[in-house]
Amino acid sequence: MQAFMIVTALAALLSAFSTPVLAADLPKPVDCVAAYTSLDVTRSEALSSGSPWVGMFMSGAERMDFETRKNSLLQKFKPSGFDVATIANPLRKAMKEESLLARVSGSLSSQSIFSHQIAGVTLARACDQAYGFSPVLDAPPAPEVVLKHFTDLFAREDSDKAAHSKSLDDLGCSVRFMTAAGFSAGIAPVQQAMTQRAQAAAMRHMRATPGLTQEQTATMINRGVQELAAKLKGDEGRRVLMEDLNKCEARYGLPLTKAN
Repeated sequence: MQAFMIVTALAALLSAFSTPVLAADLPKPVDCVAAYTSLDVTRSEALSSGSPWVGMFMSGAERMDFETRKNSLLQKFKPSGFDVATIANPLRKAMKEESLLARVSGSLSSQSIFSHQIAGVTLARACDQAYGFSPVLDAPPAPEVVLKHFTDLFAREDSDKAAHSKSLDDLGCSVRFMTAAGFSAGIAPVQQAMTQRAQAAAMRHMRATPGLTQEQTATMINRGVQELAAKLKGDEGRRVLMEDLNKCEARYGLPLTKAN
């Protein structure tokens, strides 16, 4: 009878989410729910916006079913009145902020980069192992690996920006002005102004390039306009063109064109 009472008492304790009787080294269900929820939301936001997250360095992280694992723990341990959002929000917000900061090179260090996301993955992995979820989430990448990725990425972006800025010479600016003129069809004053700027930039290029004819210059500009127009898609394309226009206008001391 005494043994039966002990088993019954243990079963009652195990059913309470707030005080599960588990081995000391096992993660608490409440912490696992927070980790699964935060990783699920962080992954969803990253994949929809293209922002970086720690899972991009982990095999299978994009397909891991965090939602099912969270729900499994909730069904097994959740008491009445438990609010998942309240528990998960602090970690979720910290993870989101890390994804934003990862795009700011001055904010990176091996000690801070994705520290909350790496901790969340480490915890989720321990939860997988503790509660029998399969497949078990891979171990998170070393911070040094993540840091090197972004350091190299920023170096490439800086190099690309430098090469792009160099391309905005007289010929490049003439191409931008002519492209803008084409996009301004139906707005006569804007189209005329852009065409005039394109012609002026083309003349500067010809004066700086002895032996270059008008026909050759026109051919290069037309080719450049076609190639550039093919790359400029949607709002991002218009934003890039506007930035280039403003750089060219600043180069020549012209009033800056404003986006409509």
